[in-house]
This record gives sequence, C-alpha cells and structure tokens, in this order.
Amino acid sequence: MELKDIDGSRFLYDPKSQDLVKTLQDKILEFKKYDGKIPAKKVFQYIVLMYDVSSPLWREIIDYYVRKSTVADIVGFPKVKGQWTEEAEAILIGTNDVVNEMIVAFVAQFSTIEFFQMVAYLSLLSSETRKAVSFDGDKNSISIITQTGDKIKELQRVGFRSGEYDEISFVRKALYSKLEKERLKIRPEDIVRTISDNGELPEDFNPYGDYKPEKSKFIGDEEPK
Repeated sequence: MELKDIDGSRFLYDPKSQDLVKTLQDKILEFKKYDGKIPAKKVFQYIVLMYDVSSPLWREIIDYYVRKSTVADIVGFPKVKGQWTEEAEAILIGTNDVVNEMIVAFVAQFSTIEFFQMVAYLSLLSSETRKAVSFDGDKNSISIITQTGDKIKELQRVGFRSGEYDEISFVRKALYSKLEKERLKIRPEDIVRTISDNGELPEDFNPYGDYKPEKSKFIGDEEPK
C-alpha cells in the first residue's frame, strides 16, 4: 500500500494535505513542540495514519506493531541498510517523549467514549490510592485499585487500537499526564483558581478551538454607535 492509494477524505486531518503540518500545529498545541530529525510532515502523517479512528489500516493490518512498521514505510521513515534509524525506532517503540505527547493529544481529539472513561477511571484510581496509602480506605480499596488499573489498560488498548499489546511505560506516562489534565479541567475549584491566577483559561482548555462565543444580549439591544 502507498500513500496515494489511501482516501484522505475519510480522516479528521487529510494525511495527503499539503498543509498538514500547519493545520495540526494550529489545532493541537503539542504538535508545535516537535523539532526532530525526521521531517515533521512524515511524523505527522505517521500519527494520522496510525491513530485516526477512520484509518483503514486498523482493519487491514490487525497486528499493532506490524501496522506501525507498515505505516512508517508508507510515510518514508528513514532506514540504514534495511534497519530503522535511531530516530525512527524511538518513535516506533515509544521512547520519544515529544511524539508520545503528540500521539496522546491526537487521540484525545476524537473525544471517544473510551477516552472519557479513562478520565473517570483515573480519577477513581487516584482517589482510592490516596485512601490506601493514608490508611483511610476500607477492605475494598485494593480490589478497586486493581480492577480500575485493569480497566484503564483495557480502554487504552481500545483507544490506541493496539489489540493485545500494552503500550510501554513511556507512552503510558504521556497518556496519564494527558488524562490528569483532562480530569483537573472538570473540577470547578481548579477552573476558578486558574481564572483567578491567570485572568483566563489556558488555550488548550477550549474544546471548540479558536471559536469564541458572542457576547450575550437581549432582543432589542443595539450595539453602541
């Protein structure tokens, strides 16, 4: 399969678009952080083809790591004597922290039920863990912690379409960091504190991108001339 054979119109961001780099950097703050040796367009295409919920590669290539390798070939990740370069391998096995953050932020764009469930389960896990370490929990705390951790792993595999594979710890670190930020957003006291400290909410808080609602007005109100 080659990139030209893929229908880009099915994706949230067309991987064949000439403006892909600018579009993703404008829409997702984490993509602005990339400054690696592999051209940004190739890395961004890789993320789109691997993780867009409409990517046909999920259905055509079942094995997660075979899919990763295939996508890397499609977008042209560099090789030396048939082997991935160090930079390419770091992305493929999940040891590039910046790219991990980009992947997690990209997956979060789809607002899937699995993502929101992970936010909720992370909140529960955090709460029960605090109880357990401070001896305030009950006999069910350890069971809840175990079951919640297993559920998060299950949802993670669904969200990343990784099948039976668990992402390695580096990717989990980026995922949990993103989930924690999302969890904190839904706490009113944190929202109030952020506005009080900064005068406004951070750029990435607005789920509607650059859209800003108009000022409310009553019927019959006129703009001052």
